[in-house]
Amino acid sequence: STGNISANLVRAVATTGAVIIVLAVVNNRKKKRPHHAELATPRGYTAVLSGLHLERGALLGNPAAESISEMGEWQVGGHKADSKGNRGMLLWKPNVILKPFQSGARGLREVSVYEEIEFLRENEHGLKHLHGLERYLPEYHGVIHFNGCEHIAFTDCTASMSKPCVMDLKLGANTFEEDASEAKMRKELAKYPRQAEAGFRFVGTRSFVCASGAANDEYISVGKKDYLKVEPEGARSVLRNFFTLSTKCRKSQLNFISAVVGMVDELVGIFVQQTRFTFTSSSLLIAYDASFCVGDGMHVSHEVVVVKLIDLAHVRHAKGRLDASTLHGLRQFKSLLNEVFEELKLKASFGG
Repeated sequence: STGNISANLVRAVATTGAVIIVLAVVNNRKKKRPHHAELATPRGYTAVLSGLHLERGALLGNPAAESISEMGEWQVGGHKADSKGNRGMLLWKPNVILKPFQSGARGLREVSVYEEIEFLRENEHGLKHLHGLERYLPEYHGVIHFNGCEHIAFTDCTASMSKPCVMDLKLGANTFEEDASEAKMRKELAKYPRQAEAGFRFVGTRSFVCASGAANDEYISVGKKDYLKVEPEGARSVLRNFFTLSTKCRKSQLNFISAVVGMVDELVGIFVQQTRFTFTSSSLLIAYDASFCVGDGMHVSHEVVVVKLIDLAHVRHAKGRLDASTLHGLRQFKSLLNEVFEELKLKASFGG
């Protein structure tokens, strides 16, 4: 039945030719073979087409306009609101992020991926396909309609942080799909020619700087355009700056980095096992709470430091293969983190 599908979703399905039965209902004409012959998640599509994604969203209720605000400068990556009419992510107070559907089939695909993951999480036999990956994905709440647009709803993983410092980096040896057009490949390669070597690139950061007094504390934001100029050799400096608060917080700084290393190491362990999905052009979101900057250091919990794999619009089934591209990016990033950790640890031992 297509009764539960919004108009935008119907158009997305019709565009991709992903579900032939629904296409026969929506439009009885014979469809050409789609460019994306295989998208992502059969079970996810089944859930979407049955309206399960909308049922999940309905549990959140209808957002009041006064409770919604643009993320603005707090959004460090992804598509942002601009003068061309593009929509940015929204914050539904107190702790829900609303991500607008991406154009074409991408919005539908991203929702179907999350729906399949929810199916696997709720099924004891399905969990074995994830190998713990679900712990590093955003908490998904379905789809809601707001201001004329469908939005995917997630829990804001930084909502409990007083002074969140956030980094977004694009993972993978390549950021285009196997069947991408030559024009798309050239466009992606031109963005950051050393992506294959580096395994990742920085997209954006927003970090808290502890100055001499509380009144002088401030955030520094760096965006995608600036980071596209960073050569792999300069990545160490980016990480060092992101985790540097002040000399009085050196032990906390090392704890933050150590916690991120541990989580990235867990992700590496997951990706040497999971063969369910390939995460082309997905991002790694890293956040820590700078309010836990203390002179003597502290035990860092998952509420103080967060690592999440986000942006799933280009995910596909791996068909039993390892996601070598994402695995390469994770290993490269872990190696760099370890280098920065050892450098700062040595500096701290000399009182620097």
